[in-house]
Amino acid sequence: MFWGWKTKLTQAIQKKSYCMWLTLSSNLRCPRNEISRRNNLKIIWKTVEEKLKRIPGFKIIGTAKHKTSVISFNIDGLHSYDVGMILDKMGIAVRTGHHCADTVMQHYHIQGTVRISFAFYTTKEEIDFALEQVKSVFEKTLV
Repeated sequence: MFWGWKTKLTQAIQKKSYCMWLTLSSNLRCPRNEISRRNNLKIIWKTVEEKLKRIPGFKIIGTAKHKTSVISFNIDGLHSYDVGMILDKMGIAVRTGHHCADTVMQHYHIQGTVRISFAFYTTKEEIDFALEQVKSVFEKTLV
């Protein structure tokens, strides 16, 4: 049985939740105009990409010209699930696996990737902390 009305109901609930979040965020720690000024996603992504490329053995998966604030990566010699579990224990939330791209990953002989995401409310401190933890995963495995 097809429940077509559920999609519209879900969208309405999501929009209401988003509006509530925006209202709360403007009253709490980050007004909307400051968010857009301070945390432009393109700037965040470029900064993160440049810093990650400096880590030996670090490989960003995907070289599209116009990217969003999602970075998929692997670290040489480490399985993506292991990297994800280590980062999780360090307080960094990432996704691991095929990310609904099994066929593409099979074509390129990739077993899986670690995916980290940033949003307009991500602070510079959170980004620096995440990058520091990713780098430490690589350094710890060299021992």
